[in-house]
Amino acid sequence: MATRVREPANQLSSTDDVRLVVADVSDDVSSVRNRLSALSGERVALVLPDRSDAFDTPAALHLVARLAAQESIRLAVVSGRRRVRYWAGIEGIRTFSAAEHVPSRVSASDDNLIGKAQLATAAVIQQLAIQLSWVAALLIVLFMVGLAILLVPHADVVVQPVTEQIGSTVSLRASPDVLTADVQKGLVPGRAVYLAVDSSGSLPVTGYAQQPDGRAVGFVTLTNATKEKTLVPAGTDVSTLSGAHFQTTQSVSLDGRPGATSLAPIRAQAPGTAGNVRRGEIVVMAPQLRWLVSVANDDSTAGGGQPNVAVVTALDTHKLVDQVTSKAQTLARERLAEQTTSGEIAVPESIKVEPIEQSFNHRVCDAASEIAVHMKFRASATIVNQDQIRSLATQMWNPTIPAGFELRAGSVEVDPPSVVKIDDSGVSSTAPIHAVIFKSINPDRVAQYVRLRTPNAAQPELTQLFDLAATPRITIVPNWIGRAYRVAVVVDVTSPPSAAAVATSTNLPGVSP
Repeated sequence: MATRVREPANQLSSTDDVRLVVADVSDDVSSVRNRLSALSGERVALVLPDRSDAFDTPAALHLVARLAAQESIRLAVVSGRRRVRYWAGIEGIRTFSAAEHVPSRVSASDDNLIGKAQLATAAVIQQLAIQLSWVAALLIVLFMVGLAILLVPHADVVVQPVTEQIGSTVSLRASPDVLTADVQKGLVPGRAVYLAVDSSGSLPVTGYAQQPDGRAVGFVTLTNATKEKTLVPAGTDVSTLSGAHFQTTQSVSLDGRPGATSLAPIRAQAPGTAGNVRRGEIVVMAPQLRWLVSVANDDSTAGGGQPNVAVVTALDTHKLVDQVTSKAQTLARERLAEQTTSGEIAVPESIKVEPIEQSFNHRVCDAASEIAVHMKFRASATIVNQDQIRSLATQMWNPTIPAGFELRAGSVEVDPPSVVKIDDSGVSSTAPIHAVIFKSINPDRVAQYVRLRTPNAAQPELTQLFDLAATPRITIVPNWIGRAYRVAVVVDVTSPPSAAAVATSTNLPGVSP
């Protein structure tokens, strides 16, 4: 049924009338099609019954819109059903909720403007609906994931594998002739430093010359001629070829190697000036030690024939020189330490303090109660960077790791090197290096023995099957069924080595001492 709506008298003029096509409850797209085809080229308002859901789908409204386009019909849809108006708006069709809202006449410009506005509004509504649907879906997924995390148990397993310590030594050389470390040759840069050091000191004379009978005193150097440790007791007779005899006043023990030396103080057996002998004249050892120990005086003896007078002896000068040299060595170490930068050290074994000038206030045989000296020394040392040595030793080290073990990260340590040789070309040393290895454990295999089992059942089996340093810890969260399918395994390798034995490996190629 089609009727023509006439424009009221007070309405603005327009060119076209709007025809109403009223559908019945039994109508669908097919039955409406023929009625619309008869109104080709006109303006039509299709009134759909509120009780019918035949046009609630986007397909139905799409077919109606396509028919209107084919027949050049400017179509509007009248329906009280919001879903129908929504899908009509998506298709760009003007919609009304009731027939009385349909204007009797609509100009072409108004129709176009209203259609475009409805189309834009419908597009916005469609995009908003899509976005809201994605947000809702995401919220549902997040809710389900959170629910699964809260309700589905998981097992946390901590296992501690057996650890051991391995170590060896590497040979390296600190040389002033290189600028950068050389791993292949085992070379690290070293700096040769030289300093001038002054030192002074004084001592009271020993009193050996203050004998009432005026016997001469001095000292001799004893040298071991055998491989056995030899004792030279106090009172041993030593003499010159001319027959001036002396006795040692202290017992001296010589190390058991040929060439081992020691100083021994001596006193003339007879008073008088005959005991004042020159350097190198005392060369005869007592008969019982003649083939075992040799003797020589490096300085003159003095004090013979001057009873109750303090006389400077060679022993006094040697003691004073030793004292002043010791002070110079301490001062040299302090001065050398000032020459180092961060990470550097003056190799203690390379520090040398050599006297280059000395000036005494009294000579040997002078009568004096005190002796003083001022000395100049040349101090030298090799300075090395400890960080460079540790880095070079670590790079040179190529340990043999037993099968089934792995090297624990960050466990490699280099101990202070031991000096084995010092010469003009540098300092040769050996650096002890050690690290911790641990028994390899496959986390996936551990998880297999824990999955869907209680901790009390899994722990003994893990202890039996794997080399562990401690009983494994198994925690199920939340523990409402006592077991879990999801398993997370942590291999804790921080336990201390179970064996103190260090596997010794061959030294790496380097500059041999």
